[in-house]
Amino acid sequence: MLLPFSAFKSFRQSIAFRYLSIACGILVTTQVGLGLLHARHDFVQGLAQLEQKATNRTRFLSMISPEALLAMDFLALETLMRETERDRDFVYSVVLGPDGMPLTRFLDHNHPLVSRVLHSQNLLDSPNQDLTSDELLQVLEAIAANPNVEVVAEPIVSGKTFLGQVVLTYSRVNVQQDLYRSTAWSLLTALGVSGVLAAVTIFLFNRQVRRPLSQLATVAQSLTAGNLEQRVEIQFQNRDDEMGHLQQAFNTMADQLQTTLEGLQDRNKTLASTNAELARATRLKDEFLANMSHELRTPLNAVSGLSQALMDEVYGPLTERQHVSLEQILSSGEHLLSLINDILDLAKIESGKEHLQRVPLPISVLCQSCMALVRCLAEEKDIQLHVQVEVAPDWVEADERRIRQVLLNLLNNAIKFTPEGGTVTLTAEGDRAEQVLRLSVQDTGIGIAQEDMPKLFESFVQIESSLSRRYEGTGLGLALVHRLVALHSGSIAVESAVGVGSCFTVVLPWQNWARWVPETEASQPSLSTTAHVLADSGLSPLPAQSDAIAPPAGDDLILIAEDNENNVVILADYLTHKGYKLAFAKNGVEAVSLAKAQKPQLILMDIYMPRMDGLEATRWIRSDQELAEIPIIALTALAMPGDQEKCQEAGFDNYLTKPINLERLLQTIQGVLNPKHGL
Repeated sequence: MLLPFSAFKSFRQSIAFRYLSIACGILVTTQVGLGLLHARHDFVQGLAQLEQKATNRTRFLSMISPEALLAMDFLALETLMRETERDRDFVYSVVLGPDGMPLTRFLDHNHPLVSRVLHSQNLLDSPNQDLTSDELLQVLEAIAANPNVEVVAEPIVSGKTFLGQVVLTYSRVNVQQDLYRSTAWSLLTALGVSGVLAAVTIFLFNRQVRRPLSQLATVAQSLTAGNLEQRVEIQFQNRDDEMGHLQQAFNTMADQLQTTLEGLQDRNKTLASTNAELARATRLKDEFLANMSHELRTPLNAVSGLSQALMDEVYGPLTERQHVSLEQILSSGEHLLSLINDILDLAKIESGKEHLQRVPLPISVLCQSCMALVRCLAEEKDIQLHVQVEVAPDWVEADERRIRQVLLNLLNNAIKFTPEGGTVTLTAEGDRAEQVLRLSVQDTGIGIAQEDMPKLFESFVQIESSLSRRYEGTGLGLALVHRLVALHSGSIAVESAVGVGSCFTVVLPWQNWARWVPETEASQPSLSTTAHVLADSGLSPLPAQSDAIAPPAGDDLILIAEDNENNVVILADYLTHKGYKLAFAKNGVEAVSLAKAQKPQLILMDIYMPRMDGLEATRWIRSDQELAEIPIIALTALAMPGDQEKCQEAGFDNYLTKPINLERLLQTIQGVLNPKHGL
């Protein structure tokens, strides 16, 4: 029973059932309505015919009855009445005299109405002859009172003499029964015809409509499930109607969908391959930059370190000419380092790995300190420097190192492209209405042509190669400035005229920080304002430069873990000259072993070393309770995004990148070993 019920339920939900219900409903309603109208017409016509028949019969009896009445032949009258009542539509017929009394007494006891009335009056078993005239009249009146009985009367006249009348009653029951039979037959005929038509309709509808639609639905579900090979089977190839057009359009759509999806899959594969190739290229670029940074910083560390050691007369006194030459070597090394840092900064920003450390900065101190750092360059060309700070409150939220880098780049460019005797002005102006801070660097230099403006902030783009050779430069400075300003959600604009000068304006979001910055903090310059912008930041604050560096304690032992002989020589000569005791390890294993054996007061740890690198060695030392408190400073050529965080996670207390500034290194060591001498 479950399967037929399930099939019927499925059929009820089909379009065929809906169509069949509508069609059969209309057909059955129409046929039943027409059948009922026809039956009513037959009923009305049957009643009219019955009435006419009764009237004609009554007239006939009234015409032949005078002779019998005149002859007093009541037997002949009884015979006529008996013949009349043989018709089942007639209930009774009787001849009444002039006084209304019955002259004939025949009643058909077998007629249903007659027998019912006789039974109700307890006269069913009485012969007609035994009925009195009054009883007979009562029976006749009771029969005539039946709603389905009609009475017809005709007078019997001979000449002008009234002899009596013929009374005849007829029943509509037979006509009604014919109506019922006709109605039932009409209903049965309607149902039969509807059933046949429904079967034919279902067959044709299934073949011509439902089956193609069902196939369309099945194929659509298959396409939805991803089976793009499925197609609609067209049974009648030359079918030129809506269904044929729909099937052909559906298959065409499926073909186009398959073609589009296959093309999309091919493009996705190509895109995935391209993305993988780009990711690989990005990874190779990052690895290349990291390796190049390491390889460039390592020899540069020897150049810078030895130059600083010589200038500090670690190896003996210097002549004035030697001192000038060493300053030139050191300056060239710093210039090379700045190029390396610019390239790495661009790589960090483009890879999205540069994260700002926003803090409230005193604007006036920031501007004055930047001017102080470029003052020597300006004095060499007799360029006048001016600072105008017109902001209140005097604070802005930004990354101090990066904003300083932006201003120094703009100031260095302004000085570089301004002829001797020119002017460079740094202006800081706050706009309360727009909540922005404008930092402008204006010069009286050579200016920039309007057609060169669009190329100004592009990486590795130089406006004129002749100018690059004349003024030097790589085309990285302004590109880096543009990206750093964008990281601060700011903007940079330039106005320039050839031969007149240029004005670069940096616009930064500005908020009122004076509400929560302590007055004591606001009244003092930031400790880092005197630090060199190219110096690497540590994991913890570095002590500020001091004219009087405390001498090392006699028992301060520093363990140097470094595998590069040149770096070992530089550090050994410089720190020995400064009075420190030193121990040396060429790899991480030796560093851990010597740390356990000699318990140094400080460890200077390289990262790339054989056998065990500096990160792993630091983890070993931090895991030893006896050695865990020893300060460890990373001295490494790793300067790519994430390297500083890796060192911090490994347990380093500070982080200095190569080439090492020996004076800065000494300050850091003093800050760790003798914190009471720091600021």
